[in-house]
Amino acid sequence: MRACHLRGRQRGLSLVELMVALLLGAFLILGVTQLFLDQRRHAQSQFGQLANQGNARFAAASIERLVARAGYRARPELQMPAEAFPPRPAGRGCPAFAAGQTVALASSQAGAALCVRYQRGMEAEEVDCSGASLGFSAAPATVLARLTLDRTTGELGCASALEGGSMGATGVLVDGLVDFSFQPVPKAGDKVQLLDLYLLFASERGLQGGIASDVLDDWEALSGRKPAIPADDGRLLQIGLAGVALRNPSP
Repeated sequence: MRACHLRGRQRGLSLVELMVALLLGAFLILGVTQLFLDQRRHAQSQFGQLANQGNARFAAASIERLVARAGYRARPELQMPAEAFPPRPAGRGCPAFAAGQTVALASSQAGAALCVRYQRGMEAEEVDCSGASLGFSAAPATVLARLTLDRTTGELGCASALEGGSMGATGVLVDGLVDFSFQPVPKAGDKVQLLDLYLLFASERGLQGGIASDVLDDWEALSGRKPAIPADDGRLLQIGLAGVALRNPSP
């Protein structure tokens, strides 16, 4: 009687109960793991978008500072725009300039360029768009500045030169830029002197997480170009828009 009583009290989990418990535990682990991966992917996506937005703001501010100089004359009472900025043939990575023209755009499959002309101020110390020092000149001296995008590296750089001198080293302003585009430069007689700027940025690879995006189609509608980005590239794309005012369009 005692042995039978002990055997009745020592009953444990059956094999079926153990398998059910293991199955429920596996589902629970899979659910928690998937939740963690989804949260991680969402956080990476947010960080990528924030990085794109920061790069877009910095690039727009850099371009705006450069374009604001276009057409500046150190002694406007002595020179008309056509005299201060005579015709200039294409060269140094910039297209040709007509007399009085101070903003020119160029675009190709290899890259894009925004070139401006302005006169160096009369201050003893002045720097160009890359931060390099400009040589002092007691007379008005014309500066040619070139903002370029290398589509291979995604770097937006700027270099300058005093007229007649050699172009200085290119300073990288921002990276992660896929493409940039402008609307046509306003004419001197146009009432609205605003240059519309479009920037296409890409985050680090692998942050898209399989999320479908129409950014490339939107970019093609804005610029007329569609960058050749592989479908499995995995980078988050974002378009930045800015309006840059031309401050010195006329005498």
